[in-house]
Amino acid sequence: MTRIRFLLGLLAACLPPLPLHTEPADLPPLLAQLHDGGYIVLMRHASAPGADMVDDIDLDDCSRQRELSDRGREEAQRLGLLFREHGLGETPVHTSRYCRCWQTAEALGLGPVTRQPALDSFFYAREQREQRLADMRELIAALADGPSVILVTHRLNIVGLTDTALNPADMLIIRPRDAEPPEIVGRISAAVGTRAFRPSSP
Repeated sequence: MTRIRFLLGLLAACLPPLPLHTEPADLPPLLAQLHDGGYIVLMRHASAPGADMVDDIDLDDCSRQRELSDRGREEAQRLGLLFREHGLGETPVHTSRYCRCWQTAEALGLGPVTRQPALDSFFYAREQREQRLADMRELIAALADGPSVILVTHRLNIVGLTDTALNPADMLIIRPRDAEPPEIVGRISAAVGTRAFRPSSP
């Protein structure tokens, strides 16, 4: 069973992102919107190669989980610098309790970091998918009327919420609304020189 789950994890990591039709955008205007508050920045954790020891995973034991690589730390630090350069250095960060996520959140070097069970992965517990996504939507609704925030979470969580898959360290800026999925305002990719994109018509 462990080998099967390991192979499933590798397969999920290799799947291409779902199509998000975008066009290039300027970073400053995109980030400037965050000063108004009410925006949610969904971030997939930065690069963390390997696989979890899923038979007995302990969220407090990073030796049994994937951890950030040097590249992953650099990705997160570069994005944190980008936010600070645009006056967003105090942006609050909420994160999954998995090591690769809170390590990403701390490497950003921004506002206070809060670990949230609602952002935890459900990859190895698919029966928890709907409840986890419901908890995530509830968290976003609770944060929507405050300052813009960053949520560091996992690929499947972001796919479930937005129908869009992200590469490691990518950010998806959304604006909560009553209808599902939420409105996608823009995307920031750390993997291609920290470029920004806005949604466009297919």
